[in-house]
Amino acid sequence: MNIAMLGPSDMVHLRRIVTSLSHLGHRVHVISHKSESIPGATFEHFEVPGPSLKYPHRWRRRWEKSICDVFRRFDVVCVHFLADWGITQKAVSLGRLVVKPYGSDIVTPPGMTANSETMSLNQSLLRHAHAVTCASPYFAKCVADYANLDPDKIAVIPDGVDLRMFHPQNRRSHDGVVVGFHKGFHAVYDPKMMVRAASIVADARPAVRFEFVGDGPMREECQDLALSIGAGRCIEWIDRLSPEALVDRMAYWDLVAVSSVHETLCVAAIEAGAMGIPVVATRAGGLCETVRDGETGVLVETGDAEAMGAAIVTLSDDGATRWAMGRGGRKWVEERYDWADSVARWDRLLHEVAGGSCSGSGKFEGGRGQEVASTIG
Repeated sequence: MNIAMLGPSDMVHLRRIVTSLSHLGHRVHVISHKSESIPGATFEHFEVPGPSLKYPHRWRRRWEKSICDVFRRFDVVCVHFLADWGITQKAVSLGRLVVKPYGSDIVTPPGMTANSETMSLNQSLLRHAHAVTCASPYFAKCVADYANLDPDKIAVIPDGVDLRMFHPQNRRSHDGVVVGFHKGFHAVYDPKMMVRAASIVADARPAVRFEFVGDGPMREECQDLALSIGAGRCIEWIDRLSPEALVDRMAYWDLVAVSSVHETLCVAAIEAGAMGIPVVATRAGGLCETVRDGETGVLVETGDAEAMGAAIVTLSDDGATRWAMGRGGRKWVEERYDWADSVARWDRLLHEVAGGSCSGSGKFEGGRGQEVASTIG
């Protein structure tokens, strides 16, 4: 099957699905605003063609014609993130469209304001795709409410993990207790709350160490906060890691902490479960599905640094409970979040869409949406 994938080519989730579909024998062509190519796929940087014999029209018409050509060339066009691709009603009528929204497409990130025109156009694109897929039942309901869709008609395909790579056998023995945080330094992950929780733990259990992994605009602010409240002595700051390097680092973690204010699924929690590492996390969206409170980890309220710190202290003192939760986490992930199963579901969905088993429900709606379905990146 010839598949076009439109999305940020530097995104881990997109790179994994592209590579996996290529291994199944599909011919995958990536079209991206980014510049990174993906092994196993052909690549095209997204841009509106300049005037030529093939595209002699004005800019907007050239844009529409080039997008229509994409839908003619491929059996299925998959959009990851609701970016401004210029997808029109005419383009969708020429082919088959699958849309995979992400959290920031639907839930306005902290510090940002929702744009009503963008929301309207997002909703229109979602309604008139031939299929919509989401990473969790929780997020499928969010998308259904957002775009007035039937949640039972949204395909839930979790962003699973490689159970061979993320495996308890890869863990290493060591002294003391190490807590890992690798969500990155963005407001939606509330890293400042995690710093405050680390400070609480440091006061109660000075031997517990934290490793904060990742990058983002709030990293320096978090480092300054750690120094000001006395948490600097217990935190090691580590730059963003490749998946392979992350597994090596996680091999020495006893707990994983997630302090997000919103999550559609939280692959970080799934990776921890696959490694047999208990998770202390906030009750934020999809985390309530990926972390079983009292069985695979502990859930606390969002923004509650004291509860987060207390849970970490309790588990750092109780190796038997950590072991039991880690074992439960591995079983939970094996049953629900195996990447091989996720790829099989993607393969099945794409064949159904290409074969006409899935169909959209109507026309693009309203204003500029009749010309171009423009959405946030």
